[in-house]
Amino acid sequence: MGSATALDIRIPSDVQQIEGIVAQVVRRCRECRFTGRQLSLNVPVALTEALSNAILRGNGDDLAKQVRIRAEVTEIRLVLEVEDAAILLAERLVPCLDRVLARRH
Repeated sequence: MGSATALDIRIPSDVQQIEGIVAQVVRRCRECRFTGRQLSLNVPVALTEALSNAILRGNGDDLAKQVRIRAEVTEIRLVLEVEDAAILLAERLVPCLDRVLARRH
């Protein structure tokens, strides 16, 4: 197996950011020898849909909010995580809730 390539960035909730992010992920997939169909259709469509949903639905098209994109690419797989502000807020709240629950027991 080859080495993995990773991406972990945050962008403002702006649909104009989508094209650049998709290009970065597709480039990493190309480096890992993904097929033509995966590069031209599967990856761009799936990632564009996930990003637009996070921006428009999850963040309400609010430019003040952010979307986090994580991608891990190897020759055999692509793992994408797209988080909107609601998910990012939940990540910060879970440790606080854990502490509160721990005190109750």
